[in-house]
Amino acid sequence: MRAASFLLIMTACGLAPSPDFTGTRTGDGVAPWRDLGPVEVCFGDQFLGPPDSPPGGFCEAITQPQTPCATDGDCRSRESCVCGRCSVAYCSAASDCAEGRVCSFSEHRCDTKCSITDECAAKEDCFNGTCRGRCRSNEDCQGGEVCNSLNFCVVAACSDSGTCLGGERCDVQRTPRQALEPTAIATDDQVILYVEIADQFQLDHRHIYRAVSPDGRLFTVSPPTPILDDGLDDRAPSVIHTAQGWFLYYEYNAGAELRVARSADGVTFSSPMTALAGGTGPS
Repeated sequence: MRAASFLLIMTACGLAPSPDFTGTRTGDGVAPWRDLGPVEVCFGDQFLGPPDSPPGGFCEAITQPQTPCATDGDCRSRESCVCGRCSVAYCSAASDCAEGRVCSFSEHRCDTKCSITDECAAKEDCFNGTCRGRCRSNEDCQGGEVCNSLNFCVVAACSDSGTCLGGERCDVQRTPRQALEPTAIATDDQVILYVEIADQFQLDHRHIYRAVSPDGRLFTVSPPTPILDDGLDDRAPSVIHTAQGWFLYYEYNAGAELRVARSADGVTFSSPMTALAGGTGPS
């Protein structure tokens, strides 16, 4: 799926082996580079969004079941796989939607475009250029939708349940968080991202998290807690992987120290040690 995400830009950087030379220049880690758009990071069942944006999601009936998923193919026609659950995807930019979907900005939903009803799934109509479900009650709608008085399945964007009607909850998909200083390591089967994430309500409290991805675009924070327990100001991770294990270097205590921790698996790290003391910049 494609949803709102924090503004961390990744590029095609030659992580996979390049084919034999054919006369056509390919990405080699130096040039040329191609912008692939925002990285998407799931933090639990929500995406990280820009820190200056409000939470974003849709009102839905509290009786609406949430279907677990691994890919968009596990979900119904208007749904996407949003951090492990099927729902209409929330968007605030065109790039937030998966290929083949467009963002209906007034409703903040990713839609399938259409010209005639035959281009939509069964039990859907082409309404104002997008596929819409018909309904008699909320139970006839898909995740993130409610049934309106015209018997169409629609969405009502929300930031918390206080903006929804009685009997409804706000299913938040995007949570604002500040994420900085990413470093990525490619293994044989995944890309591992180490990134500094600020606490939601105390931006001066920073921790280092680990996220994994099969494709370098869609990441899931794993484990769901910081990989270090070293106070409230761990910043700017830099990781190297050698035959001796994983070594995580990071800034500590507002730049007063450069610290390092070691791990055998890249997940569980030893107690950190000071690698370099003293402030940053000229003395």
